[in-house]
Amino acid sequence: MYNAQLGLIDHIGNSSLEIATIEAYAGQINTKDLTVATTKLPAVFPFLRPSNPVSEVPVFTFDCFVVTKSDVYNTKTNALNNLQLSSDLCVYFKNNFDFSYNGTSYCIDTESISAQTFMIDKKFTIIIVTVIFKSGMV
Repeated sequence: MYNAQLGLIDHIGNSSLEIATIEAYAGQINTKDLTVATTKLPAVFPFLRPSNPVSEVPVFTFDCFVVTKSDVYNTKTNALNNLQLSSDLCVYFKNNFDFSYNGTSYCIDTESISAQTFMIDKKFTIIIVTVIFKSGMV
């Protein structure tokens, strides 16, 4: 699971998307008052979801929190910017579905890529992009 998460972070980092922070989710988002504990946005925080890491063919599911911020408190512009970035991330996963990390290969199930809005306020927009991938499939 650890290498799968690092592999996903590395894979996103190899994209040409303009993402300032790509790191494992470790409580950076406070949903009570919607604050984000990083100064470098936009950011993507992969978060492990229910997975099958020890099945014959290991399967991993990650939610990628895509976070953008508006310094002018323009909710509409920020939401549209996040939609664009999240859409670009989905397309990147679809077009670059195979990757490897630390000697292990992975293959994204492109039919399972999904996205949903998590939270929007005057300052931040968060969309969750869900990606499922198998190990040893490249």
